[in-house]
Amino acid sequence: MIISKNAKWKNYNSPMNNRSIAENPIKSRQTLNNLFIMADFNIDGRMKVKTLKAQFKEAFGATLRVYKGPGFADDNATLASIRAEGAKGGEVKVVGNMKVGNFEDKIKEVFGIKVQVATKDDSALADNGITLSAAGK
Repeated sequence: MIISKNAKWKNYNSPMNNRSIAENPIKSRQTLNNLFIMADFNIDGRMKVKTLKAQFKEAFGATLRVYKGPGFADDNATLASIRAEGAKGGEVKVVGNMKVGNFEDKIKEVFGIKVQVATKDDSALADNGITLSAAGK
């Protein structure tokens, strides 16, 4: 990074700073880059339902509903323990550009578990045609 000798240093990292990020082009670039980083994580049968829901919320901002039969799955149960008989199990890598419908289908295929992606505030189901990242916005 090249800094001119006339540059004035400002503490942009200070929590007390009320200046706009636009005043610092380096900070602006970092903020823009953070907007486009795809969150991803892996799901396997040892994972608990509450961990899956928490990681999903943290990664995408959307809410994940996990079902066992007609009702919601117990948060303390592992995915393997609520897996449908005959489901192959394994691991699923979840990325932000995956479509909601594809994600729900993949979890059903691998684990035999019904999941539904809902909006950030859990007031409605997300459209199957949007990405997981978009569902949480």
